[in-house]
Amino acid sequence: MDLYGDLPVQRESSNSRSLLRERVGRGGPQVPQGKVVVDLAKTNKIKAIVAMQPSIVTVADIKDVKQPIAILGVENDEITPPTLVKQFQEILSKKHEINSFVKIISSVAHGFSVWYKADDKFAVKKVNEA
Repeated sequence: MDLYGDLPVQRESSNSRSLLRERVGRGGPQVPQGKVVVDLAKTNKIKAIVAMQPSIVTVADIKDVKQPIAILGVENDEITPPTLVKQFQEILSKKHEINSFVKIISSVAHGFSVWYKADDKFAVKKVNEA
């Protein structure tokens, strides 16, 4: 079964937001989404991805990435700990043929970008940093 079906890669559209959604995959922090977008980055069906707190992603997955990728991890994450995110960064830094960006956001936990209060200035600052 093809998990991604007939994902559009470059449909012409006057709506730039629509084009961006079709060319850039993003996922997280819902657990399977990080895995799905990283799997997409192993194909030519998408142009780039952003994975926030990419759960279920392995070192082997990152080794197979073919498209530009940004990975945002967090300091307090038992699901995708900073040590694993640093391994991803090490692998990607050796893949000179693709652009990559890896960052670990300090002082927050997994899911921070979804479960925060809009009146919490610290939380809003961290979400904006991400």
